[in-house]
Amino acid sequence: AKPAAAVVIPPVVPAAPAAKPAAPAAAAQPAVNLTPIPLAEYLAAEPLQSRAEPFAETTAAKVAKEGWNPAESAVTPPLVWRDPVTGKLYRSQGSSRAEGLRRLMAAGRPVPATIDALFIPATDRKGAVMAAISGNLKSAQETFVDTANAVVWGRQEGFSDAEIAAARQI
Repeated sequence: AKPAAAVVIPPVVPAAPAAKPAAPAAAAQPAVNLTPIPLAEYLAAEPLQSRAEPFAETTAAKVAKEGWNPAESAVTPPLVWRDPVTGKLYRSQGSSRAEGLRRLMAAGRPVPATIDALFIPATDRKGAVMAAISGNLKSAQETFVDTANAVVWGRQEGFSDAEIAAARQI
């Protein structure tokens, strides 16, 4: 007769605690330290950016069609710099929204009296340009031409290729 096979009883392993349900994705939060700027001054601000095109048509058309959305703009606010010597305002990010606002005005639709913007904390043009070179990466998809323009602009403003590459993450 064959001997009986040994029966192996697996150890009892306590069940893992039930997984907590995943937290809902956090809603985008508005930027802090926004400063209201009169609309006319915002629209008149000289662009301080390296993009190949002066604005993105899709964004300008969206603002023109849907109207101004301050909550949406507060999440990725226009980025501006005021030259401390001349007092002149420059717009680093938000040119597409500015174009959309111009279209709203031309159509006689409501526009805000002020635009909440985030100021670049630069004390001189060189610092503002560096912020603009790196900041435009965050606001919208850029092309190779935009990157090439940023390199040329950075060189014209006195930055080394290494500084531009670091700012552009290239």
